[in-house]
Amino acid sequence: MALAHGAGAELIVQRYPYCEVVDDELLLPSHSSESGRVRVGASILLHPLLAPVSASGWTDDYADVCLAVRYSLPLTWRAFEGEQPPSASLEALVGPQRAKILLRLDRAATAGELAEMLYAGPSLASHHLRVLEAAGLITRAREGRKVSVRRTARGTELVALYER
Repeated sequence: MALAHGAGAELIVQRYPYCEVVDDELLLPSHSSESGRVRVGASILLHPLLAPVSASGWTDDYADVCLAVRYSLPLTWRAFEGEQPPSASLEALVGPQRAKILLRLDRAATAGELAEMLYAGPSLASHHLRVLEAAGLITRAREGRKVSVRRTARGTELVALYER
């Protein structure tokens, strides 16, 4: 959309921290002795990274057209700068996705609803559900084509312990 409206450079500046727009031109760090001024072509590939900001980068056509930008997803820097959840948190104990599942299960949910909540595919949600079930924190029951998930008494006690 940004490219169609002529705002490709502005889009790149929002995602890639090492560039700027100067006199309506995109200025990227130079790969060589050239000025580093490049154009945004008719298309550009955006590569989101689960990596620190320092992993960000760009690719050109060996001339003056920016073809792709690699950028760190917002807030993923926390994982790479040592910021961890407090040690006395549910998230630190079971992990962020499993904590979300346990907190969401104040009422029954389907496995599909939990996958959507995690922005994950069914296989990843099933993996987390298997681990929680093995720990005795949830139960799963097939109801026709759907799998209904409920928190057990043990799971509810664990959540209550960390909500205080």
